[in-house]
Amino acid sequence: MQVVFPMVSIFLVFLQCKPTAALWDYTITHATCWDQAVIYNFSCWVSAYTTMTDIILALVPITVFWKLQMRQSTKIGVCILLGLTLLSAIVILGSIALQYRSIADPRTLFSDSTLSPLHFSSNLQLRPQNGQLNLRLSKCPSLRAWSGISIDSKNHGKNTFRPDRVIRAPSDVAGSHFDYIVCTHKAFDPRGAIIPLDPVVDGTTTIVVLQNGVGNEDPFRERWPGVTIISGVVWVGASQPAPGVVYHTHSEHTELGLFPNRSLNDASLEESRLQTFTSVLSAGGTHFTTFADIQPRRWEKVIWNVAWNAITALTDQDVSSWLSSSPDAVPYTRQLMNEVIAVAKGCNVEVKDGLADQLIERAQRLGALRTSMQADREAGREMEIEVILGVPVKKGRELGIDTPRLEGLYVLLVAINRQIKDKRAN
Repeated sequence: MQVVFPMVSIFLVFLQCKPTAALWDYTITHATCWDQAVIYNFSCWVSAYTTMTDIILALVPITVFWKLQMRQSTKIGVCILLGLTLLSAIVILGSIALQYRSIADPRTLFSDSTLSPLHFSSNLQLRPQNGQLNLRLSKCPSLRAWSGISIDSKNHGKNTFRPDRVIRAPSDVAGSHFDYIVCTHKAFDPRGAIIPLDPVVDGTTTIVVLQNGVGNEDPFRERWPGVTIISGVVWVGASQPAPGVVYHTHSEHTELGLFPNRSLNDASLEESRLQTFTSVLSAGGTHFTTFADIQPRRWEKVIWNVAWNAITALTDQDVSSWLSSSPDAVPYTRQLMNEVIAVAKGCNVEVKDGLADQLIERAQRLGALRTSMQADREAGREMEIEVILGVPVKKGRELGIDTPRLEGLYVLLVAINRQIKDKRAN
């Protein structure tokens, strides 16, 4: 058995996910993995066998040594040393108890949630009275629950975040009440990705949408007309050099506002929910600003992303290199941004005068800026094309606004995205 169990363990570890590389390559999002209870059940059986072996190996030698002809004090000393083996059995019994507790309560199972349509999402339950946090981390194998996520922040120092609970899917906690559900997943499929949230959304839930793009709130409002929706724009500089390791620069600011709910008669209720959420951010030292109308801020971020994300992903240059690549680079970028600004104004969104020049100047100050879309393409990951470029393109067509530069970038990136998805599917 001492040989059988290790051999079976090896097979279980390497066969639990298909493809096997999903065990260590967090960029693989199409993997299929066994239920984690399979591993836990097997480990419990191994623990039980090991405990029994330790007890036998401790008690049998003790009975033998006790019968030998030697001084009483020597016998006692030898038996105590042999009995230390029982400590191992006690520890293993404790481990078994914890594992069975996890199996008995599916909400405590740690699992790889990359299989969920809500990847890059976190579902956050806030209870200000007792400070409870429930977090669902995407791309989070069971290691994340134990070792946590190491964050090296220029603003907040070095910390390790360990979630209170990691769940496989919202259905694992169906029936539970969530005050706030914070959606930070990349918006590849804005409508399809939110369907799994049905079991955890009720009439008093507040949904916080922290995503790139415009129009992101519409699918949530269509599916849950009565809920409060907080819309947010996140300006942050961060990278993930390794799974579970995050590096955060000084760049950090979040812009928040309500997505109006015309069906509610009491606007103060939504305001109080926004204030409660921002109080949690304040307690954590997060820099934020609230706005009466968040849509101009969302469009400003899209204008920024349309230029830098799209161009860097296509040219594989950082922003500074692109802007200095030719005399036409800056004028082209300005014209591209102005196309998106025209669409925003056509949607009755107030946009600051001279915004394009302001965003170009800001980018020039940042130097060799690399973007998330560029990083996604380099890593062979799907890019956020629709909510950043697709929505402005389609809005422009509806309004009869010409966007030739924007449409050209959109068509090219859709083709590249299709190629990436086809490769990942094979």
